[in-house]
Amino acid sequence: MKIIPATVCFLLATTTIVAEEPLLFEDAVLPILKVKCAGCHFGENPKGGLDLSRKGTIVRGGKNGPAIRVSAAESSLLFEVISSGKMPLKGEPLSKEEVGLIRTWINDGAQAKDNEILKSEESEGRYNDYDFDYWSFYPPKRPPLPAVTSKHLLGNGIDAFLLAKLEEDDLSFSPRASRHTLIRRLYFDLLGLPPTPQQIAQFIQDSSPNAYEQLVDQLLASPRYGERWGRHWLDIAGYSDSAGVLSADQDRQLIWRYRDYVIRAFNSDKPYDEFVKQQLAGDELSDYYNEYHQADHLSASTIEALDATGFLRTGPDASRPDFNTIKNVNGFYYYPTIDSQVAIVTSSLMGLTLKCAKCHNHKFDPLSQKEYYELQSILMTVYNPDNWVPFASRTLMLASKKQIDAKNTRDAEVDAAIKVINDELASIAGKRSDELFTTRLESVDEQIRDDVRTAFTTDKAARSEIQAFLVDKYTALLKPPADKLQAELATTFPDFKTLVDSKNAEIAQLNQTRHVYDSSYAAYDVEGEPYTPLLLRGDAQTPGQEVQPNVPTMIRTSTAFNWDNDTRPEHTSGRRAELARWITQSRHPLTSRVMANRLWFHHFGEGIVSTLEDFGWAGESPEHKALLDWLAVELEDNNWSLKHLHRLILTSTAYQQISSQNTELAEKANQSDPQNRLLWRQNLKRLEAESLRDSILYISGALAPKMFGFPDGIQTLSSGEVIVGNGELPQRRSIYVRNKRSAPVSILQLFDQPDIETNCIRRSQSTVPLQALSLMNSDLANQSAESFAESLLLSGNHDPEAIVRQAIISAYGRPATDLETQALAEFLADQIASHSAHLGNREAWSYGTGNVDEEHPELTKFKHFAHFENGQWQLGPGYPYMGGMWEGLNSTSGHPGGNMGVILRWTADGGGKLNIAGTVNHGSPAGDGVRITVISSKQGKLGQWIVAHGEQNLSMEPIRVEAGEQILFVNDRNGELTSDNFDWHWIVQSLNDDGKVSKTWDSIQGFHGPLDSTQAINLSILKNALTDLCHVLLSSNEFSYID
Repeated sequence: MKIIPATVCFLLATTTIVAEEPLLFEDAVLPILKVKCAGCHFGENPKGGLDLSRKGTIVRGGKNGPAIRVSAAESSLLFEVISSGKMPLKGEPLSKEEVGLIRTWINDGAQAKDNEILKSEESEGRYNDYDFDYWSFYPPKRPPLPAVTSKHLLGNGIDAFLLAKLEEDDLSFSPRASRHTLIRRLYFDLLGLPPTPQQIAQFIQDSSPNAYEQLVDQLLASPRYGERWGRHWLDIAGYSDSAGVLSADQDRQLIWRYRDYVIRAFNSDKPYDEFVKQQLAGDELSDYYNEYHQADHLSASTIEALDATGFLRTGPDASRPDFNTIKNVNGFYYYPTIDSQVAIVTSSLMGLTLKCAKCHNHKFDPLSQKEYYELQSILMTVYNPDNWVPFASRTLMLASKKQIDAKNTRDAEVDAAIKVINDELASIAGKRSDELFTTRLESVDEQIRDDVRTAFTTDKAARSEIQAFLVDKYTALLKPPADKLQAELATTFPDFKTLVDSKNAEIAQLNQTRHVYDSSYAAYDVEGEPYTPLLLRGDAQTPGQEVQPNVPTMIRTSTAFNWDNDTRPEHTSGRRAELARWITQSRHPLTSRVMANRLWFHHFGEGIVSTLEDFGWAGESPEHKALLDWLAVELEDNNWSLKHLHRLILTSTAYQQISSQNTELAEKANQSDPQNRLLWRQNLKRLEAESLRDSILYISGALAPKMFGFPDGIQTLSSGEVIVGNGELPQRRSIYVRNKRSAPVSILQLFDQPDIETNCIRRSQSTVPLQALSLMNSDLANQSAESFAESLLLSGNHDPEAIVRQAIISAYGRPATDLETQALAEFLADQIASHSAHLGNREAWSYGTGNVDEEHPELTKFKHFAHFENGQWQLGPGYPYMGGMWEGLNSTSGHPGGNMGVILRWTADGGGKLNIAGTVNHGSPAGDGVRITVISSKQGKLGQWIVAHGEQNLSMEPIRVEAGEQILFVNDRNGELTSDNFDWHWIVQSLNDDGKVSKTWDSIQGFHGPLDSTQAINLSILKNALTDLCHVLLSSNEFSYID
């Protein structure tokens, strides 16, 4: 027995592993700084304003900013200058040990006995009355309507403000646009889709004096209105279906509920103040917390309010559960998410850009850095960096506590019952493992079977090298592990598979009894009291003094922001509820102005304030302040109804003007107002990406009408193009397509759908060659043009000029001019000729019956079918003719007779080289199949095949034919006449000397009934030519612009 020395025993008994305590400033760092730095950086007037005598003054820093970044020594100013030897300027530099000690102290959190955080005086801001004296910081007041000379031009109060300014410059409104222009303008502005020819005709023919106003009301009542205007709002809300930040760009599976809330809110004309309140604090202002704790279930209105708070979840946020292992994660990931959400709230609801105040006092507006963090503090109960909830886990189950308790109880019961079943299966499987071993051992090679058995029965320690090899090789087969044993038993023993299937069915039934509730990607207060420091220079590693929730003082409201932590509600902080009440109070300086300006922008192409995102000093001081105030008050005084404001704008004379500049007025107005800021005409606007795509699909009859729900998927092709689904039509509106930050749908991105990094207040508008190329070559454009052509052919009127007129009214919403009709009809004729040149004439095909002359195939007789009905050639009326004659051929299929085959005949119109190929399918599992024989009237049999119970591709070597030579495709029975229906498709190609195809005859495209001299053009050729015409229209400028 070994004897352990007494000294070792003593050490084992007395030594304990204790984590090192972090260094304290006063004990470890201050002595070094006193010796090396006190001469310059201690006392009342330290150099550069940097006092190194206290941790608080070190963090606050001097003229060059904070001296340390807590927990980040390598990027700290103090560490940089002492490690490089730049400091101290006089005396001995710090030793490596001293530098290392300070480095460790900073990286360990810069702990101190005196942890007082000193206030940053600069962050308070110093402003005078002039700084606050800006028009948008004061509440709006309803101004009186100005007097005008041309009163007959007034449609409503809007026109009075505009016309008064115009008359000052001796200008006026442009003429009213035509009804065709107005209906198209209204449809696109309100629905984002074009009117149909039928809707246009109905409006044009409506002689009632208020036809236009009725159309406005009709469109505002359309469910498509919410999709169109919901898309505008989602831009400013920063909506995306993915998290962003990281390359993984994970999907946010529930955020679509917020999208649907927005669409429904616009459709129902939810008062704008309520719309804002619900998005900021739906959980706090609804009855959610009372219902959650007391009610049997959540009400529909409460669920709606919770979905609305998805507005506070739109910022980029890729946080995962493992992020808490990242050093300084708050600064890298958490604070950027919070800052993005602050930017979304302020830019969308108040039209202010506050982002620069994150690091310093605002350069233009009287907004201090402290006020930025006071505003941030309002959201800190939702986004608490010290108690961060990863984005995928930040959801609320839409159920009451009673329902959740019942769900948990039921889940426990189901889990217990499933465990009993699984334990039973495991027990049975364990008992049958030896049976599996014995059964499967029989499949092992007889020569080594006994050796394998012996290897497995030998103890592991006693196995020879060969036995160990055999066990390793055959374990998976003979002794599968427990997690695979049941599956292996089921593949070997049918009775065990039956048992497993039965037990799995029981488990499936049990799972169906679980209580399932939807969840919402909602905003709510997370656990823990939030702490909001003012971050010096916006750096999470240099926290300054704590701030409390508040709002910018520059915004002069009648009711102050009044939040008190001592009077907060029981289950929530109430911070966001107070912000919601403050921001939606009557005559708030910004809320109604900003939204009225946004509506104006989308109807006129420019806002009254052109800087939509900035109503501060750096923004535009607008020409029409009085009009904007009148609109803002009008919005508030009419129950915050956005539809009311729409009606006012849309029924104004200004909105209904022409956009043309080819008038006498334009010549004069362009001299004094070339930017049309006085609105002497309407502005020409280009369709946004979504409206362009949706309109292409809509006109083509390929826009799926389904609303709401989970977003449609996207895929990235090997070419890099991102498409919707598998690219096939129909497709849903763009608002329902997955919006992925890292993979935007290509055609939408090309037409300036914004890349959502934070949010988008105003979209950019580019004109690049790729846009035209996409409209000419993308699969979406090609398929839509084909679908558009097919819809035009459905009328049955194949007159070229009639087709052109119908295409123009469908695409452009106006009648075609005589010149357009003539030019496009000529284009259509040219395309028909072009396609015909490559497609063989259908007269080459004929249809009949006959039997193969087995001795002399080239002499096979062909007899024309006598009758054509329902798209099929046959022996006589009715099918089968006389009840038993099955011979028949249509464009894609046919049936031979009992004593006679059916023949598809092709006749050469000239000599040359041919390539012949086809596909034949005998789909029935019954019968003997069919026999296919291809015969040349000059060269005899070219090929013969039996096709039974499946599809076969048939081909033969190219041949040379003479003019008038016939190729017979004979299909007859193979044995009994049973289940001999077949499908086939033959292609005959004429080849040039270089082997290239010069002309193609297609048995399906060329199929025809009885021909005569007045026979209409081949529909296949007409469709191809018309597709080209539709492609031209869909890719034209007029289609893409709103006049």
